[in-house]
Amino acid sequence: MMSKVEGARGQGTKFNPLAKISFPLVKKRTSTVKDSKTFVEEIRTFRTSPTDILVSYDLKDLFTSIPIPYTLNILHELLYTDSTLPGRTKLSPFQMVQLVSFCMLEGNFFHFQGRYFRQQGGAPMGSPLSPVLAEVFMERLEDHAFSKADHNILPHLFKRYVDDIFVIIESGREETFLNFLNALFPNIISFTIEKEVCGRLPFLDSLVMRTSEGLKTRVYRKQTHSDPYLHFSSHHPRAVMRAVIQGMTRRAVDLCEPEFLAMELHHIYQTFKTNGYPPRLIHAVIQQTLSNPRRQRTSTSNGPRILLPYYKGLSEKLQKLGRTLNFSVCYKRGPYLRSLFRGDKVKVPLNEQPGVVYGVRCSCSAASIGETGFTLSRRFSQHISHLRRYIRAEQELEDAGHSTTTTPPICRRGMAGVFEFLLGMNVSPKVADVL
Repeated sequence: MMSKVEGARGQGTKFNPLAKISFPLVKKRTSTVKDSKTFVEEIRTFRTSPTDILVSYDLKDLFTSIPIPYTLNILHELLYTDSTLPGRTKLSPFQMVQLVSFCMLEGNFFHFQGRYFRQQGGAPMGSPLSPVLAEVFMERLEDHAFSKADHNILPHLFKRYVDDIFVIIESGREETFLNFLNALFPNIISFTIEKEVCGRLPFLDSLVMRTSEGLKTRVYRKQTHSDPYLHFSSHHPRAVMRAVIQGMTRRAVDLCEPEFLAMELHHIYQTFKTNGYPPRLIHAVIQQTLSNPRRQRTSTSNGPRILLPYYKGLSEKLQKLGRTLNFSVCYKRGPYLRSLFRGDKVKVPLNEQPGVVYGVRCSCSAASIGETGFTLSRRFSQHISHLRRYIRAEQELEDAGHSTTTTPPICRRGMAGVFEFLLGMNVSPKVADVL
Protein backbone atom coordinates (compact mmCIF):
# COMPACT_ATOMS: atom_id res chain seq x y z
CA MET A 1 0.00 0.00 0.00
CA MET A 2 1.53 3.30 -1.10
CA SER A 3 0.52 6.49 0.68
CA LYS A 4 -0.14 9.27 -1.84
CA VAL A 5 -1.45 11.78 0.72
CA GLU A 6 -0.05 15.22 -0.08
CA GLY A 7 1.99 13.68 -2.88
CA ALA A 8 2.22 14.68 -6.53
CA ARG A 9 -0.30 11.99 -7.47
CA GLY A 10 -2.33 12.06 -4.27
CA GLN A 11 -5.19 14.01 -2.68
CA GLY A 12 -7.79 11.44 -3.74
CA THR A 13 -9.92 11.32 -6.87
CA LYS A 14 -11.71 14.54 -5.95
CA PHE A 15 -8.52 16.60 -5.97
CA ASN A 16 -6.29 14.66 -8.38
CA PRO A 17 -6.76 16.26 -11.82
CA LEU A 18 -5.95 13.17 -13.89
CA ALA A 19 -8.24 10.91 -11.87
CA LYS A 20 -11.00 13.52 -11.82
CA ILE A 21 -10.88 13.94 -15.60
CA SER A 22 -10.79 10.19 -16.28
CA PHE A 23 -13.39 9.01 -13.76
CA PRO A 24 -16.48 9.95 -15.87
CA LEU A 25 -15.33 7.40 -18.46
CA VAL A 26 -16.18 4.42 -16.26
CA LYS A 27 -18.94 2.96 -14.07
CA LYS A 28 -21.74 3.62 -16.54
CA ARG A 29 -22.73 -0.01 -17.10
CA THR A 30 -25.73 -1.80 -15.69
CA SER A 31 -23.45 -4.61 -14.54
CA THR A 32 -21.53 -2.26 -12.22
CA VAL A 33 -22.85 -1.80 -8.69
CA LYS A 34 -22.00 1.25 -6.61
CA ASP A 35 -22.32 -0.35 -3.18
CA SER A 36 -24.18 -3.00 -1.19
CA LYS A 37 -27.40 -1.00 -1.16
CA THR A 38 -27.43 -0.69 -4.95
CA PHE A 39 -26.58 -4.38 -5.35
CA VAL A 40 -29.46 -5.49 -3.12
CA GLU A 41 -31.95 -3.23 -4.89
CA GLU A 42 -30.96 -4.56 -8.32
CA ILE A 43 -31.17 -8.29 -7.55
CA ARG A 44 -34.37 -8.35 -5.49
CA THR A 45 -36.61 -8.52 -8.56
CA PHE A 46 -34.61 -11.27 -10.28
CA ARG A 47 -36.26 -14.69 -10.44
CA THR A 48 -34.09 -17.79 -10.41
CA SER A 49 -34.85 -21.23 -11.80
CA PRO A 50 -34.39 -24.51 -9.87
CA THR A 51 -31.30 -25.31 -11.97
CA ASP A 52 -29.52 -22.04 -11.17
CA ILE A 53 -26.67 -21.61 -8.71
CA LEU A 54 -25.34 -18.52 -6.93
CA VAL A 55 -21.62 -17.98 -7.50
CA SER A 56 -19.08 -15.24 -6.80
CA TYR A 57 -15.78 -14.76 -8.59
CA ASP A 58 -12.92 -12.78 -7.10
CA LEU A 59 -9.93 -11.50 -9.07
CA LYS A 60 -6.75 -12.01 -7.04
CA ASP A 61 -4.49 -8.96 -6.59
CA LEU A 62 -6.30 -6.78 -9.11
CA PHE A 63 -4.22 -3.59 -8.84
CA THR A 64 -0.84 -5.28 -9.12
CA SER A 65 -2.10 -7.51 -11.95
CA ILE A 66 -3.31 -4.72 -14.25
CA PRO A 67 -1.37 -4.75 -17.56
CA ILE A 68 -0.55 -1.04 -17.67
CA PRO A 69 0.44 -0.62 -21.37
CA TYR A 70 -2.68 -2.52 -22.48
CA THR A 71 -4.90 -0.47 -20.15
CA LEU A 72 -3.36 2.82 -21.31
CA ASN A 73 -4.33 1.96 -24.89
CA ILE A 74 -7.92 1.42 -23.76
CA LEU A 75 -7.84 4.71 -21.84
CA HIS A 76 -6.67 6.56 -24.95
CA GLU A 77 -9.49 4.99 -26.95
CA LEU A 78 -12.08 6.04 -24.35
CA LEU A 79 -10.71 9.58 -24.11
CA TYR A 80 -10.59 9.94 -27.89
CA THR A 81 -14.26 8.96 -28.28
CA ASP A 82 -15.48 11.02 -25.31
CA SER A 83 -17.28 14.09 -26.65
CA THR A 84 -17.46 15.66 -23.18
CA LEU A 85 -13.69 15.64 -22.60
CA PRO A 86 -13.12 19.27 -23.78
CA GLY A 87 -15.49 20.39 -21.03
CA ARG A 88 -13.25 18.85 -18.37
CA THR A 89 -9.77 19.66 -19.64
CA LYS A 90 -7.78 21.39 -22.36
CA LEU A 91 -5.43 18.42 -22.57
CA SER A 92 -5.65 16.16 -25.60
CA PRO A 93 -6.22 12.40 -25.17
CA PHE A 94 -2.56 11.82 -26.08
CA GLN A 95 -1.36 14.26 -23.41
CA MET A 96 -3.66 12.71 -20.82
CA VAL A 97 -2.34 9.22 -21.50
CA GLN A 98 1.26 10.45 -21.41
CA LEU A 99 0.71 11.96 -17.97
CA VAL A 100 -1.02 8.85 -16.64
CA SER A 101 1.75 6.72 -18.11
CA PHE A 102 4.36 8.79 -16.29
CA CYS A 103 2.54 8.36 -12.97
CA MET A 104 2.19 4.61 -13.43
CA LEU A 105 5.52 3.73 -15.06
CA GLU A 106 8.04 6.47 -14.25
CA GLY A 107 6.83 8.23 -11.11
CA ASN A 108 5.72 5.03 -9.43
CA PHE A 109 8.15 5.09 -6.51
CA PHE A 110 7.95 4.84 -2.72
CA HIS A 111 10.20 5.19 0.32
CA PHE A 112 10.77 2.31 2.73
CA GLN A 113 13.37 1.86 5.48
CA GLY A 114 15.52 4.67 4.19
CA ARG A 115 15.57 3.44 0.59
CA TYR A 116 13.57 4.33 -2.52
CA PHE A 117 11.84 1.68 -4.62
CA ARG A 118 9.76 1.67 -7.79
CA GLN A 119 6.95 -0.80 -8.44
CA GLN A 120 7.74 -2.86 -11.52
CA GLY A 121 4.27 -3.97 -12.57
CA GLY A 122 0.62 -3.14 -12.12
CA ALA A 123 -0.91 -0.11 -10.47
CA PRO A 124 -0.04 0.89 -6.89
CA MET A 125 -2.62 0.59 -4.15
CA GLY A 126 -3.07 4.05 -2.67
CA SER A 127 -2.87 5.99 -5.90
CA PRO A 128 -6.14 7.75 -6.91
CA LEU A 129 -5.44 6.77 -10.51
CA SER A 130 -5.36 3.05 -9.75
CA PRO A 131 -9.14 2.60 -9.19
CA VAL A 132 -9.83 4.36 -12.50
CA LEU A 133 -7.40 2.16 -14.43
CA ALA A 134 -8.73 -0.93 -12.65
CA GLU A 135 -12.26 -0.06 -13.75
CA VAL A 136 -11.10 0.60 -17.32
CA PHE A 137 -9.43 -2.82 -17.44
CA MET A 138 -12.33 -4.69 -15.82
CA GLU A 139 -14.88 -3.18 -18.19
CA ARG A 140 -12.82 -4.27 -21.17
CA LEU A 141 -12.54 -7.72 -19.61
CA GLU A 142 -16.35 -7.82 -19.43
CA ASP A 143 -16.54 -6.94 -23.12
CA HIS A 144 -14.23 -9.81 -24.01
CA ALA A 145 -16.08 -12.24 -21.75
CA PHE A 146 -19.54 -11.60 -23.20
CA SER A 147 -18.42 -11.28 -26.82
CA LYS A 148 -16.17 -14.36 -26.96
CA ALA A 149 -17.84 -16.82 -24.59
CA ASP A 150 -20.10 -19.60 -25.76
CA HIS A 151 -23.68 -18.52 -25.21
CA ASN A 152 -24.39 -21.72 -23.25
CA ILE A 153 -21.96 -20.82 -20.43
CA LEU A 154 -22.93 -17.17 -20.03
CA PRO A 155 -24.50 -16.28 -16.65
CA HIS A 156 -28.12 -15.24 -16.34
CA LEU A 157 -27.17 -12.39 -13.99
CA PHE A 158 -23.81 -10.61 -13.78
CA LYS A 159 -23.04 -7.90 -11.21
CA ARG A 160 -19.60 -6.52 -10.43
CA TYR A 161 -18.13 -4.36 -7.69
CA VAL A 162 -14.49 -3.59 -8.66
CA ASP A 163 -12.94 -7.10 -8.64
CA ASP A 164 -15.81 -8.97 -6.94
CA ILE A 165 -18.34 -10.53 -9.29
CA PHE A 166 -21.76 -11.94 -8.37
CA VAL A 167 -23.21 -14.39 -10.87
CA ILE A 168 -26.34 -16.49 -11.25
CA ILE A 169 -25.57 -19.27 -13.70
CA GLU A 170 -26.90 -22.69 -14.60
CA SER A 171 -25.57 -25.28 -12.19
CA GLY A 172 -22.66 -27.27 -13.60
CA ARG A 173 -21.38 -24.47 -15.82
CA GLU A 174 -19.81 -22.28 -13.15
CA GLU A 175 -16.41 -24.01 -13.38
CA THR A 176 -16.42 -23.74 -17.17
CA PHE A 177 -17.09 -20.02 -16.93
CA LEU A 178 -14.27 -19.70 -14.35
CA ASN A 179 -11.81 -21.39 -16.70
CA PHE A 180 -12.97 -19.13 -19.51
CA LEU A 181 -12.36 -15.99 -17.41
CA ASN A 182 -8.89 -17.15 -16.43
CA ALA A 183 -8.05 -17.84 -20.09
CA LEU A 184 -8.81 -14.27 -21.19
CA PHE A 185 -5.46 -12.96 -19.88
CA PRO A 186 -3.41 -16.06 -19.04
CA ASN A 187 -0.53 -15.63 -16.59
CA ILE A 188 -1.77 -12.10 -15.85
CA ILE A 189 -5.04 -12.43 -13.98
CA SER A 190 -6.48 -15.24 -11.88
CA PHE A 191 -10.04 -15.61 -10.61
CA THR A 192 -11.17 -17.68 -7.64
CA ILE A 193 -14.68 -19.03 -7.12
CA GLU A 194 -17.08 -19.34 -4.18
CA LYS A 195 -20.33 -21.26 -4.54
CA GLU A 196 -23.55 -21.04 -2.58
CA VAL A 197 -24.02 -23.22 0.48
CA CYS A 198 -27.60 -24.28 1.20
CA GLY A 199 -28.84 -21.59 -1.16
CA ARG A 200 -26.87 -18.82 0.57
CA LEU A 201 -23.94 -16.77 -0.69
CA PRO A 202 -22.27 -13.71 0.90
CA PHE A 203 -21.44 -10.80 -1.39
CA LEU A 204 -19.95 -7.55 -0.10
CA ASP A 205 -21.59 -7.16 3.33
CA SER A 206 -24.91 -8.75 2.34
CA LEU A 207 -26.04 -12.37 2.50
CA VAL A 208 -28.03 -13.44 -0.56
CA MET A 209 -30.54 -16.24 0.04
CA ARG A 210 -32.28 -18.16 -2.72
CA THR A 211 -35.88 -18.98 -1.78
CA SER A 212 -39.03 -20.12 -3.53
CA GLU A 213 -40.23 -16.50 -3.42
CA GLY A 214 -37.07 -15.15 -5.06
CA LEU A 215 -33.83 -13.68 -3.77
CA LYS A 216 -33.80 -12.30 -0.24
CA THR A 217 -31.01 -10.47 1.56
CA ARG A 218 -29.83 -9.58 5.03
CA VAL A 219 -26.67 -8.23 6.68
CA TYR A 220 -23.73 -10.62 6.50
CA ARG A 221 -21.12 -11.09 9.23
CA LYS A 222 -18.30 -13.58 9.28
CA GLN A 223 -18.42 -16.19 12.02
CA THR A 224 -15.25 -14.69 13.52
CA HIS A 225 -16.77 -11.19 13.74
CA SER A 226 -16.89 -10.09 17.40
CA ASP A 227 -18.62 -6.69 17.01
CA PRO A 228 -15.65 -4.60 18.23
CA TYR A 229 -17.13 -1.15 17.74
CA LEU A 230 -16.22 2.16 19.37
CA HIS A 231 -16.66 1.80 23.14
CA PHE A 232 -18.77 4.38 24.94
CA SER A 233 -15.89 5.16 27.32
CA SER A 234 -13.65 6.17 24.41
CA HIS A 235 -12.49 9.77 24.17
CA HIS A 236 -14.66 10.74 21.19
CA PRO A 237 -17.40 13.32 20.58
CA ARG A 238 -20.90 12.14 21.39
CA ALA A 239 -21.91 12.84 17.78
CA VAL A 240 -19.39 10.25 16.57
CA MET A 241 -20.87 7.61 18.88
CA ARG A 242 -24.37 8.39 17.67
CA ALA A 243 -23.15 8.20 14.07
CA VAL A 244 -21.84 4.66 14.61
CA ILE A 245 -25.30 3.50 15.71
CA GLN A 246 -26.95 5.42 12.87
CA GLY A 247 -24.66 3.84 10.28
CA MET A 248 -25.40 0.33 11.53
CA THR A 249 -29.13 1.02 11.55
CA ARG A 250 -29.11 2.48 8.03
CA ARG A 251 -27.23 -0.57 6.78
CA ALA A 252 -29.87 -2.82 8.35
CA VAL A 253 -32.66 -0.89 6.61
CA ASP A 254 -30.83 -0.98 3.27
CA LEU A 255 -29.87 -4.65 3.23
CA CYS A 256 -32.50 -6.53 5.24
CA GLU A 257 -35.81 -7.84 4.03
CA PRO A 258 -38.70 -6.84 6.34
CA GLU A 259 -38.76 -10.27 8.02
CA PHE A 260 -35.08 -9.96 9.00
CA LEU A 261 -35.02 -6.30 10.06
CA ALA A 262 -36.26 -6.78 13.63
CA MET A 263 -33.64 -9.46 14.27
CA GLU A 264 -30.86 -7.22 12.94
CA LEU A 265 -32.01 -4.24 15.03
CA HIS A 266 -32.00 -6.42 18.13
CA HIS A 267 -28.45 -7.47 17.30
CA ILE A 268 -27.43 -3.81 16.98
CA TYR A 269 -29.04 -3.01 20.33
CA GLN A 270 -27.25 -5.84 22.12
CA THR A 271 -23.94 -5.05 20.43
CA PHE A 272 -23.81 -1.44 21.57
CA LYS A 273 -25.13 -2.32 25.00
CA THR A 274 -22.15 -4.67 25.32
CA ASN A 275 -19.89 -1.80 24.22
CA GLY A 276 -21.05 0.32 27.15
CA TYR A 277 -23.70 2.48 25.46
CA PRO A 278 -26.71 3.47 27.60
CA PRO A 279 -29.79 1.50 26.48
CA ARG A 280 -31.83 4.69 26.36
CA LEU A 281 -29.36 6.30 23.93
CA ILE A 282 -29.26 3.21 21.69
CA HIS A 283 -33.04 3.00 21.50
CA ALA A 284 -33.43 6.73 20.80
CA VAL A 285 -30.87 6.77 17.97
CA ILE A 286 -32.31 3.64 16.34
CA GLN A 287 -35.85 5.02 16.42
CA GLN A 288 -34.74 8.40 15.10
CA THR A 289 -32.86 6.74 12.24
CA LEU A 290 -35.79 4.48 11.36
CA SER A 291 -38.15 7.45 11.16
CA ASN A 292 -35.80 9.34 8.84
CA PRO A 293 -32.99 7.04 7.60
CA ARG A 294 -31.70 9.45 4.95
CA ARG A 295 -31.85 12.73 6.84
CA GLN A 296 -29.56 15.28 5.22
CA ARG A 297 -27.57 17.50 7.53
CA THR A 298 -27.67 21.19 6.72
CA SER A 299 -24.96 23.60 7.75
CA THR A 300 -26.25 26.26 10.14
CA SER A 301 -23.15 28.43 9.89
CA ASN A 302 -21.78 30.30 6.89
CA GLY A 303 -18.84 31.57 8.89
CA PRO A 304 -15.33 30.18 9.24
CA ARG A 305 -14.66 26.58 10.20
CA ILE A 306 -12.14 25.74 12.93
CA LEU A 307 -10.44 22.34 13.07
CA LEU A 308 -9.29 21.32 16.56
CA PRO A 309 -8.28 18.16 18.43
CA TYR A 310 -11.15 16.87 20.54
CA TYR A 311 -10.95 17.46 24.30
CA LYS A 312 -13.96 16.27 26.26
CA GLY A 313 -15.77 19.05 28.08
CA LEU A 314 -13.91 21.95 26.48
CA SER A 315 -14.74 21.07 22.87
CA GLU A 316 -18.48 21.00 23.56
CA LYS A 317 -18.29 24.50 25.05
CA LEU A 318 -16.35 25.78 22.04
CA GLN A 319 -18.90 24.26 19.70
CA LYS A 320 -21.74 25.91 21.61
CA LEU A 321 -19.89 29.24 21.51
CA GLY A 322 -19.41 28.85 17.77
CA ARG A 323 -23.16 28.67 17.20
CA THR A 324 -23.61 32.06 18.85
CA LEU A 325 -20.66 33.70 17.06
CA ASN A 326 -21.34 32.18 13.61
CA PHE A 327 -18.38 29.83 13.28
CA SER A 328 -18.31 26.04 13.26
CA VAL A 329 -15.97 23.76 15.18
CA CYS A 330 -14.85 20.45 13.70
CA TYR A 331 -12.66 17.85 15.34
CA LYS A 332 -9.61 16.03 14.08
CA ARG A 333 -7.90 12.97 15.40
CA GLY A 334 -4.91 13.75 17.61
CA PRO A 335 -1.99 11.52 18.57
CA TYR A 336 -3.08 8.20 20.08
CA LEU A 337 -1.20 5.40 21.81
CA ARG A 338 -0.83 3.22 18.73
CA SER A 339 0.59 6.08 16.66
CA LEU A 340 3.05 6.97 19.42
CA PHE A 341 4.46 3.46 19.75
CA ARG A 342 4.40 2.32 16.11
CA GLY A 343 7.80 2.33 14.45
CA ASP A 344 7.04 0.74 11.08
CA LYS A 345 5.81 3.88 9.34
CA VAL A 346 8.18 6.12 7.43
CA LYS A 347 8.58 9.37 9.34
CA VAL A 348 9.09 12.22 6.90
CA PRO A 349 11.21 15.05 8.40
CA LEU A 350 9.19 18.17 9.16
CA ASN A 351 11.11 20.27 6.67
CA GLU A 352 10.25 17.76 3.91
CA GLN A 353 6.49 17.70 4.57
CA PRO A 354 4.41 19.76 2.10
CA GLY A 355 1.77 22.26 3.12
CA VAL A 356 3.16 24.25 6.06
CA VAL A 357 2.76 27.61 7.77
CA TYR A 358 6.10 29.04 8.86
CA GLY A 359 7.24 32.17 10.65
CA VAL A 360 10.39 34.21 11.20
CA ARG A 361 10.54 36.78 13.99
CA CYS A 362 12.80 39.79 14.49
CA SER A 363 14.22 41.22 17.73
CA CYS A 364 11.92 44.25 17.36
CA SER A 365 8.85 41.98 17.58
CA ALA A 366 8.16 42.21 13.84
CA ALA A 367 7.38 38.88 12.23
CA SER A 368 7.12 37.38 8.77
CA ILE A 369 4.48 34.66 8.44
CA GLY A 370 4.24 32.58 5.30
CA GLU A 371 2.21 29.69 3.92
CA THR A 372 3.29 27.27 1.22
CA GLY A 373 2.07 24.12 -0.43
CA PHE A 374 5.67 23.12 -1.06
CA THR A 375 8.03 21.66 1.50
CA LEU A 376 9.65 24.03 3.97
CA SER A 377 13.13 23.41 2.58
CA ARG A 378 11.96 24.20 -0.96
CA ARG A 379 10.19 27.36 0.16
CA PHE A 380 13.28 28.59 1.98
CA SER A 381 15.36 27.84 -1.10
CA GLN A 382 13.02 30.20 -2.94
CA HIS A 383 13.57 32.82 -0.24
CA ILE A 384 17.34 32.49 -0.64
CA SER A 385 16.98 32.90 -4.40
CA HIS A 386 14.91 36.04 -3.89
CA LEU A 387 17.47 37.47 -1.49
CA ARG A 388 20.20 36.93 -4.04
CA ARG A 389 18.14 38.60 -6.74
CA TYR A 390 17.21 41.54 -4.54
CA ILE A 391 20.47 42.52 -2.88
CA ARG A 392 18.89 45.59 -1.32
CA ALA A 393 16.58 43.51 0.90
CA GLU A 394 19.05 43.25 3.78
CA GLN A 395 19.95 46.95 3.57
CA GLU A 396 16.28 47.91 3.74
CA LEU A 397 15.86 45.82 6.87
CA GLU A 398 18.80 47.58 8.53
CA ASP A 399 17.51 51.02 7.49
CA ALA A 400 14.22 50.19 9.17
CA GLY A 401 16.04 49.34 12.38
CA HIS A 402 15.53 45.58 12.20
CA SER A 403 18.19 43.12 13.26
CA THR A 404 18.85 40.11 11.08
CA THR A 405 21.23 38.26 13.38
CA THR A 406 19.10 37.66 16.46
CA THR A 407 17.69 34.33 17.55
CA PRO A 408 13.91 34.78 17.63
CA PRO A 409 11.59 31.86 18.41
CA ILE A 410 9.60 29.92 15.86
CA CYS A 411 6.69 27.73 16.87
CA ARG A 412 5.30 24.51 15.50
CA ARG A 413 1.94 23.60 16.98
CA GLY A 414 2.87 25.32 20.22
CA MET A 415 6.34 23.77 20.48
CA ALA A 416 9.11 26.34 20.68
CA GLY A 417 12.19 26.37 18.47
CA VAL A 418 15.03 28.82 17.77
CA PHE A 419 16.24 30.10 14.46
CA GLU A 420 18.23 33.05 13.05
CA PHE A 421 16.68 34.76 10.04
CA LEU A 422 19.47 34.89 7.43
CA LEU A 423 21.39 32.02 8.97
CA GLY A 424 18.20 30.00 8.93
CA MET A 425 17.89 30.58 5.21
CA ASN A 426 21.08 28.64 4.66
CA VAL A 427 20.55 25.85 7.18
CA SER A 428 16.75 25.57 7.10
CA PRO A 429 16.68 21.91 6.00
CA LYS A 430 18.25 21.03 9.36
CA VAL A 431 16.85 23.44 11.93
CA ALA A 432 13.68 25.08 10.62
CA ASP A 433 10.39 24.39 12.34
CA VAL A 434 6.87 24.95 11.11
CA LEU A 435 3.86 26.43 12.78
